[in-house]
Amino acid sequence: MTMPGDRTALSARKAPVLLALAAGPLLGAAIFFSLAGPPAPPPPVHPDAKDIAVPWHHSTRLTALEQTRTGPDPVDVLTRRDAKTGTTYVLRRIWCASREFQYLGEGATEAQAKAGHAADISRKPVAEKTISFYVAAHVCPGWNPK
Repeated sequence: MTMPGDRTALSARKAPVLLALAAGPLLGAAIFFSLAGPPAPPPPVHPDAKDIAVPWHHSTRLTALEQTRTGPDPVDVLTRRDAKTGTTYVLRRIWCASREFQYLGEGATEAQAKAGHAADISRKPVAEKTISFYVAAHVCPGWNPK
C-alpha cells in the first residue's frame, strides 16, 4: 500500500525525468534550426527575363527566363514561379498552332528543370486560364489571354 507521502516523493523523482523527456525534442529542434539557418533566398531573376501576368494568382510571380524555338512551331519556355511556398522552375514545350504543351522538366533549380525530370511528359491541350495557358499566350503570337 502506498502512503500519501510516498506519492509526493515518487512524483518529485519523476518530474526531472519528464522535464528532460519534454525538453529533449525542443532542444534538438532549436539546435537544428540554429545550425541550418534561414532558408536561402532564391537566386536573382535573369536581367532579360519577362514577367507573365496570371490574373488569378496575386501572390505568385511567374517569369519567363528563356524561350527557344525548336522548329517552325514548337517553343521551349523555361519559367520561374516565386510563391509563398518557394521557387520552382518548369521547362515546357508549347505548340502554338495546335494549342498543346508538354512538360519537359521541373524542379527547385534551373538545372533540375533543364535536366528533363518531369512527373508527366505527355503532350496535352492547353486548358484555358491555367498557368500553361498564360505561358503559351506569352510566347505564341496572336493568343489572347483575356
